[in-house]
Amino acid sequence: MEPMWKRGLGIAVLALAGAAVATIGSVAYRSVGYLGLVLALLLVASVGLFAKTWHAWWGFTAYAAAWAVVAFLFAQTGPGGSVLVPNDDVRATVWIYGGAGVMALIAAIPPFVLAGKNVPS
Repeated sequence: MEPMWKRGLGIAVLALAGAAVATIGSVAYRSVGYLGLVLALLLVASVGLFAKTWHAWWGFTAYAAAWAVVAFLFAQTGPGGSVLVPNDDVRATVWIYGGAGVMALIAAIPPFVLAGKNVPS
C-alpha cells in the first residue's frame, strides 16, 4: 500500500491534468475542422482512462471535476465580451457535451477491466 501523501499527490496531479486537458481541448477543438474536435475528445478519453487506471475512482473524479470546471469557465463571457467556447456553435456544443459523454462512458467501465482483478484499488 502506498503512503497517503503519495496518493494525494497523484490525485492532485490528475486534477491538474483535467484542467490542462480542458484548456488544450477548448482551444484545439476548432483547429482542424471536425478533426480537431475528434482529437480533443480522444485526448479527454485517453487521459480519463489513464486517471481511472492509475488512481481508480478518486483519480478519475478529480480529473473529471477539474475538466468540467475549467470547460465551464471557458464557456463564460469574458470581461471584454468575448467567449472561447460559444453556445451557438455546433462544434463548441459537441465539445462540451461530447466531453461529458466521454466522461460518462469512462465512468461506466468497471475498474477491474482496466486494472485487472488481482490489483487492489
